[in-house]
Amino acid sequence: MEYVMVDARQRMIGTLRKTVPLVVGDMFTTETQLTYAVLNIDRASRGRNDVHTITVVKMQNRAKPA
Repeated sequence: MEYVMVDARQRMIGTLRKTVPLVVGDMFTTETQLTYAVLNIDRASRGRNDVHTITVVKMQNRAKPA
């Protein structure tokens, strides 16, 4: 499944391809090692049933304790 990622202000961040569908609350890490949490999934069909818009928030990467 393909997703168009947007932030809370509906600005496009990029695209994401996953084999397992995402649900609200899921967290994922991109190829660039950025971690996002899914806030909303817009399943409205805009010509393609396999592309959905997801609203995400970037999670802060925390250093692991030594």
